[in-house]
Amino acid sequence: MQELVSNSFGGLILFIWLFVVPVLMGIPFAGIGSEDRKHIRTAWICGYMEMWAIFQIVAMVFVLTTREFSHVVNTYIGVCVLVCLLGLFIGLKKRRAFTLDLRALWNEEKERKVVNIILWTISIAVVLIQVYKSITMAFADGDDAYYIPISASTVASGKMYNSIPYDGYPTTLDMRHALAPFPVWIAFLSEVSGIHSTIIAHTILAPVLILVTYSIYYRMGYMLFKKNRDGVPIFMLLVSVLIMYGNYSFYTVETFMLTRTGQGKSVLGNIVIPFIMLCILQMGQEFTSDEILASGHRRPSKESNKRKILLGILITTATVASWLCSTMGAILTSALVGLCGVIIFITYKNIKAIAYAFACCIPSIIFLLGYLVIT
Repeated sequence: MQELVSNSFGGLILFIWLFVVPVLMGIPFAGIGSEDRKHIRTAWICGYMEMWAIFQIVAMVFVLTTREFSHVVNTYIGVCVLVCLLGLFIGLKKRRAFTLDLRALWNEEKERKVVNIILWTISIAVVLIQVYKSITMAFADGDDAYYIPISASTVASGKMYNSIPYDGYPTTLDMRHALAPFPVWIAFLSEVSGIHSTIIAHTILAPVLILVTYSIYYRMGYMLFKKNRDGVPIFMLLVSVLIMYGNYSFYTVETFMLTRTGQGKSVLGNIVIPFIMLCILQMGQEFTSDEILASGHRRPSKESNKRKILLGILITTATVASWLCSTMGAILTSALVGLCGVIIFITYKNIKAIAYAFACCIPSIIFLLGYLVIT
């Protein structure tokens, strides 16, 4: 009975950290860059970027100084509580602007054709199959011999990157892995919930992060098919089928998503980079609106400028979150943002696009320079 109560309490704590906390943290950014109402789902995926970015900064500071895990846990909880309170305050202040997606979908489905309803049903079924298989099936992966012991030893010893994961012997700080402490975030979830880090990494995080991935693609689909909503279920079905049958190589992003979900490399390729692409698509829409206004000799509205700034903050946050997944994340995301900034500049002849892109990459540039100096 005591074990059941303990597991139930741990499950509740994980639900709070994986669902409630990201929503509260992401409320200030919900609905950014679009004319749609603010959606709880958008707040959820934005909140993950904030949550990971904050953890990266906090963990990096203490990895380079005290290497005490308790310092990371206490500081991270304190910062997250403050950010959640801010998000809750904004949410209560603008509560009428928010909507639950389920209600929106229910109202829309009444007017959809039978074909669209069937497509939505199939695409949702494919996603649920992937979620189910991620829980019930285990995949042999050699990297687990490195990453899982890091999480487990961090919880057990209270020290970060203090021993070799393979044999437990003391070691010097490995900067390549220590500056991308995604296993330590898993250790944090284990510490606050009391559930073993192996269970969290393989059984609990997998379905949650898969749903985060599809939430990003869902939002992306609604942007790409803004003038034809009937294309959204086709887009989601195509994406889900491509992911399900993407295991044509051991190194594909789809393979990482379904078999190595709880590893930082998978999160980088399947969540952080698609999220940055989503923000860049939204940024492109804002510059498109500016082009239309310029053709009529009108200036962009204050709301448009505000949306660009908030989108820039989101992109910057996502680039910082990429460091948590892999030190290569700083290079890949900076290159992506910079390239898209140049493309938007060439398309709309607007130098502000490059300025926005460069500003978003400044933290990653500093991180990379620091990494080169340390190593």
